[in-house]
Amino acid sequence: MRIVSGGLLAMMAAGMAMAQDVEWRATMVRAIEAEPKMNPVDVVSIYREAKALADRFAPDDPRRWSTYNRLGVACEQAGMHAESVRIFRDALSLIKSAVGTETLDYATATANLGTTFISLGEFASAESLLRKAEKILRSLQPVNPSDVAMTQSRLVEALLGAGKRAEAEHVLEAALPVLQNDGRDHIEVAIALNSLGIIRRWQHRYDDALRLFTAATELIKTHYGAEHPLLVRALNNLAVVYELEDKYAEAEPLFREAQAICDRHLPPTHPSHAALLLSYADFLRHTGEKSRAKSMEQEARSLSHDNVRTQGRGATVDVSAFRGK
Repeated sequence: MRIVSGGLLAMMAAGMAMAQDVEWRATMVRAIEAEPKMNPVDVVSIYREAKALADRFAPDDPRRWSTYNRLGVACEQAGMHAESVRIFRDALSLIKSAVGTETLDYATATANLGTTFISLGEFASAESLLRKAEKILRSLQPVNPSDVAMTQSRLVEALLGAGKRAEAEHVLEAALPVLQNDGRDHIEVAIALNSLGIIRRWQHRYDDALRLFTAATELIKTHYGAEHPLLVRALNNLAVVYELEDKYAEAEPLFREAQAICDRHLPPTHPSHAALLLSYADFLRHTGEKSRAKSMEQEARSLSHDNVRTQGRGATVDVSAFRGK
């Protein structure tokens, strides 16, 4: 038997931790750099590698829940909502045990879980979580207005899904200027512009809606490229306004562009696929192409069935929410 001194054991443990940290950091950097370039499913795979490395850290090590949080977001963006919910709940459990619930990390994970419930169409659960996150953020000192505004922007999405339009408009009017003045997270500004565009469309203020959806689309393309998956909803919303104004020649190319992005960058079971197809089919029926519309509707139902089978409850497609009707 070989006896290793306590000092040497400590040195070995420190060396092992350093190597482990280097590998974890390299994997996280690789995942973060892949986000704007790769298919969301491939990004999830890299974050899963990072999670396997992070799980070697102690339960109270912030690297664990920071990795879980990034993986949860990636899963949500890839349409893997069941996994996203599990990951965020695990992150919340770790954070609660390590640092408590009245913290920025806990508020962030709570807001991200709420965002996943928006994607699942579970708007009451989403609203509850996002209000909880906002309350925590407002209790922290000093208050970070940008963090509050981002959470409010996601709350607006939940409120719109639940049909609470007046409250959504009120919250968004407070959040949008803060996000625009901050100038750091263009995605959050685009999401807020898109939400305001939906409100203006409901109010039949189509010129304003066109301006807002166009601004959201251009913001995403300028900062994240012409293939970013978030463009699917923005392009769809822009197309629907043109459809409502009977400008069919302007609408259909936007539907096709959104469909091409879906096909290239989102997995077939991502709910945006089925929602976009139903929206596009509705347009085709208005323009008299009933055969194409029927074919798209059948494909959408098949994709929606697959999504429910893989993601479970709440994963059904609500085209009215997607189109903002």
